[in-house]
Amino acid sequence: QKDSKYTNLKERLHVSSGMTVGRKWVIYARNVAAVILLMVTVSLGSIITYEELDNSGDMLYNETTVPLGSQTKILLPDGSTAVLNSGSILKYPLSYGKKERNVYLVGEGYFEVMKNEEVPFEINTKELNLRVLGTKFNFRNYPDDEEVTVNLMEGKVALRNGIREMPELYLTPDEKMVLNKVTGQMVKSSTRAAKANVWINDELFFDEELLEDIAKKLMR
Repeated sequence: QKDSKYTNLKERLHVSSGMTVGRKWVIYARNVAAVILLMVTVSLGSIITYEELDNSGDMLYNETTVPLGSQTKILLPDGSTAVLNSGSILKYPLSYGKKERNVYLVGEGYFEVMKNEEVPFEINTKELNLRVLGTKFNFRNYPDDEEVTVNLMEGKVALRNGIREMPELYLTPDEKMVLNKVTGQMVKSSTRAAKANVWINDELFFDEELLEDIAKKLMR
């Protein structure tokens, strides 16, 4: 009878142990499947790689600072080029060109943007956002300037006011936009746009500008 009870106990323990292991295996398999599904979801939902994030998960940027009295030409990953004027700063994420083409500018730059109708090119500043598909233009917005100025040479640009709510403003070649940083007023007018970027050839061109603004350019 003792042997019979012992045999029954062994059988019960074996079955119980087998069920426990089986349940653990099912739970483990489900967890692995969930992890794999999560990894697939992340890979499909984003193309950002670990190399484009810092240790805290924030986006990493390339940043270029131009000393006073200097100029710098940058070739962006999509083939677009930017010539930065004295005292300017340009930064863009390491993921630039994949799902977006956003850059952040302080100062002045002349841009020749490669055309891409699926991924617009954007310049972001506190006062003004500029969006294009492919074009040539000059953008100026120094912190100590009272105005933001955009001159368009080729293509078409859309401008969004960051100071006050209003419809987007569009420029066509040989037009310029001046945004007053205090009032938020945007004024579009005709111009000789090619004169706006003669600074890339170490020239200065002044057209009905205040002496104060001329002095700022000379200082830079």
